[in-house]
Amino acid sequence: MDGALHRIDYSQGSKEGQEIVVRMKAEFPDETIYDDSKPKNVISQYTSARVDYPNEIFNYYNFREPTGEEKTRFGLHIYDYLDAFGIDFSSMPAAAVYGDGVFRNLMGMTKDDINSWFAFKFDRTTKEVKCKIVLPKSQIPNSILEEIRVELPDEFIVPNSTFFARLHNADKSVSPEIDVYFRTTGYVVHEFCNETGLNYPYGDYKTSKDLEDKTFVWGLIYNADTKKFKHIKGYARHFR
Repeated sequence: MDGALHRIDYSQGSKEGQEIVVRMKAEFPDETIYDDSKPKNVISQYTSARVDYPNEIFNYYNFREPTGEEKTRFGLHIYDYLDAFGIDFSSMPAAAVYGDGVFRNLMGMTKDDINSWFAFKFDRTTKEVKCKIVLPKSQIPNSILEEIRVELPDEFIVPNSTFFARLHNADKSVSPEIDVYFRTTGYVVHEFCNETGLNYPYGDYKTSKDLEDKTFVWGLIYNADTKKFKHIKGYARHFR
């Protein structure tokens, strides 16, 4: 993001992921999100550039739908559908659907699993816990969707690849900053940055070809209060 590396995620089953989980459980032992049976859950420890979590945090993504207790705790019952892609994948061939062909396999999900995932953000300073819930476009107000589409039209994005995320605080309030995730080419992102005044995630276009070639999704941050885009992120995946 903004030409610099801001975060490294690890699978829970990796050496680095396990080391972070040990520290996380030591500091937040009573949390419900942990699942040692899912080695592909995503783990990280970092200091964010976002005002929503200004201190160093632990980040734990679990690839399942939140429980009823977790929904009540963070006010997630305002959403009535949590399949991130908002599609009945069972009626579509796997090759035709990005979520089915990539995200499901990557996260170890079975064919019948719903495409739901969420994160707990653990603030190591305040000890506050926040929840980032991944959402389909049906759960985002149409007015916000239209504001985003004006700047980034649907025809520039791979079909069925767009999903969103919102951050819920401990008091159930919701951050105005919305994450918009999508697949497209580096060229489209570069032109989008030029038009909106954002910084291309990897610095200068085409100077980080290794990262651009490994990018599996882009993330755009939109502030619903200011009606402005704040950052755009590139997520490059590395296999070992």
